[in-house]
Amino acid sequence: MRTELRPALLMLLWLTLLTGVIYPLAVTGIARVAFPRAAAGSLIRDHGRYLRLDTQARVASLAAWNRPVWWPVAALTLLVLAVVLFARHSLRKRERMNARGEVITA
Repeated sequence: MRTELRPALLMLLWLTLLTGVIYPLAVTGIARVAFPRAAAGSLIRDHGRYLRLDTQARVASLAAWNRPVWWPVAALTLLVLAVVLFARHSLRKRERMNARGEVITA
């Protein structure tokens, strides 16, 4: 087990460094060279002016945009239920089989 654990941990460390540090830094560097006039994280164009916020309109727009969507939860629940029922059916069928794969009827 130790002979398999060390290479696995080294691979995890290497891939974490590669995908979490090296790749993002490389992409950021290439983007800054390729697009020098693009915004460097700041999307505000007029720094000296304050925006007036209509709080009632803001609350209404937040309520309109942040409505919960329940159909993915229902679909996922049905999918999990279908998988569980299929697994239960397969297990029961397998319990009734003999070594040759024939279903035993008692």
